[in-house]
Amino acid sequence: MKTQRKKLNPFIVVIMITIICLTGILSGVSAQNIKKDDTLRILIWENPEPVWPYKSGVYKDLEIFRIVYEPLASFDADGKLVPILAAEIPTRENGGLAADGKSVTWKLKRGVHWADRTLLTVDDVMFTYEHTMSSSPLVQKTFKARYAMVRDVEKIDDYTIKVNFKKPNPAWAIPFTGRYGMILPRHILQAYTKADSLQSPGPKWCRRSTINEK
Repeated sequence: MKTQRKKLNPFIVVIMITIICLTGILSGVSAQNIKKDDTLRILIWENPEPVWPYKSGVYKDLEIFRIVYEPLASFDADGKLVPILAAEIPTRENGGLAADGKSVTWKLKRGVHWADRTLLTVDDVMFTYEHTMSSSPLVQKTFKARYAMVRDVEKIDDYTIKVNFKKPNPAWAIPFTGRYGMILPRHILQAYTKADSLQSPGPKWCRRSTINEK
């Protein structure tokens, strides 16, 4: 009894050969072949807005601003709120969350400097809130919406700030967090209607953006 051999589909053969070749090529690329540079280049599909962090709520702009500016906290890949500029996440246990749900108290990390070595304090957080809620054309409505439940913001001391809500608010973690909660440097931005450079709480600067660079 003769057994018939199945013929391989030529298309599948081509795909298999291509995968093998690519595997060999990629395996030959080592870390030593990668050009080392201290410049971060971001390629996006459209020109970014002018350099002012709250003027645009579009993803392409927020991703660039978020590299430089930091919020009090943000959510990780598992949806957990993690502190960034905040010393800790407010809870009932540490006294950060009010029992009636109408306020949250944030404590800032101490010793955090802006890129020009000016200390980050609650004044920067207060300025961020005041600027966001102002009638400035430099603030996009998306940012204002994040503070719709806020009644007012109190400075307790240079490193403690209390956010009071209009009513019990289960979404207390929305203001000052994530890409819409970036804290702004008061000592630089309060005197200007536009920024010449983005400055972060750390060593990062954005000095220049290039449009349509190839």
